[in-house]
Amino acid sequence: MKKILTFAAFAAVMAGCGESDDGDSDEPTTPTTSTSDAQIVVGNVSSSSFNSTDGTLTVQINLDGDDTLQEYVAAGTLNGYSRFTQQDDDLDRAYTALAGESDDGSVQATVVIDGGQFNRYFGGGTVTQNNYTAPTSGLVSYAGDYAGVSNVGPVADNPNNADPSLLPATAVDVTGTVFINADFTDNVLNGAVYDRVMDYDGTDIDLQDVVLTVTSIEADGSFTGSVEFGDLTPVGGYDGAFGGDDASSVAGVVSLTEGFLEGVSQFDEVIGEAEYGVFVIDQCPTGGAECFGTE
Repeated sequence: MKKILTFAAFAAVMAGCGESDDGDSDEPTTPTTSTSDAQIVVGNVSSSSFNSTDGTLTVQINLDGDDTLQEYVAAGTLNGYSRFTQQDDDLDRAYTALAGESDDGSVQATVVIDGGQFNRYFGGGTVTQNNYTAPTSGLVSYAGDYAGVSNVGPVADNPNNADPSLLPATAVDVTGTVFINADFTDNVLNGAVYDRVMDYDGTDIDLQDVVLTVTSIEADGSFTGSVEFGDLTPVGGYDGAFGGDDASSVAGVVSLTEGFLEGVSQFDEVIGEAEYGVFVIDQCPTGGAECFGTE
């Protein structure tokens, strides 16, 4: 058995990075990225729709409910992002989702993951760009809040005394801060997610900072890149898009794969851990106090 709450540590962290849609592969799969219209799709999510005005979210992902686009239940906020949950019944997968939108409505991002059940979990995210014009040139900084969900949570409640092997595990919340520098002369960006903290069953666990390595900005404002620790160890990827006039905002999804909990003693024996995180942040003066809330 794993160290984390017996079956929870097995069910919640499953050896795969989500199962492929056809369900035929026994091998773990890595997050994949595609673009549908103006929506970037990451991992197992096929699509999502977030209405920030009425606070609703619908998601298309495996085994989350009766509807193809399943409406999730609002569950407060996490670090400034709308939080949602979905579990059809006590023996169905327990999903947690996060969503955010820029103040001008130019970009949105969502992420979702379940804690795992029957040796697999599902997770992913979307980035939606509604409008975008690029600056003609120059360096621009962006800073703001990060929120994520990870598949390493404890087993869900068992009100019907079902066999423990049938129980789904839950997702756990992660918070942090994002900083990005974008160069619209050379069309590249890089950055970091730092001050990362996981809320594990009411206990705060400090996580390593991660680096958003240098990647290209495409003509439409989209981008995809790799995520590393400071020692250059690869731990995932990130995808996103700029939005608004003169790229006033940027939204993205960070996908962390097995190994991102390295150095956290509580998870020494965990395998297959994953985290999907979201950021929707605005421009700030390059290197200025406004970027860090110290003005």
